[in-house]
Amino acid sequence: MVSEQTKRPPARTFTDDEKASFFAAFERLGSIRLAAEELGFKPMTCRHWVTLAGIDVYRNARARGVCADRDCQRHAPLASA
Repeated sequence: MVSEQTKRPPARTFTDDEKASFFAAFERLGSIRLAAEELGFKPMTCRHWVTLAGIDVYRNARARGVCADRDCQRHAPLASA
C-alpha cells in the first residue's frame, strides 16, 4: 500500500492558450527558462513542449550568436559581439 507521503500530486494540464502564451514569450525572449519564469511554468515542462514542436534550441541560439548554455564560458564572447 502506498503511503500518503509518497503519492504525487496530479499532473497539471495546460490549455492551448497557455501553451500559445509560452511560445509567444519564447519567441520574444529567445529562452525557454525566461519564458517559463515569466509565465510561472516549470522550465522542464516548457522544454518538453519545444522538443515536441521540433524546435532545435541550440541551432536557434547559434543563429542569434549566443550559446544556449547560459553558463558556457567558451562561447561567452559571442554574447558580447
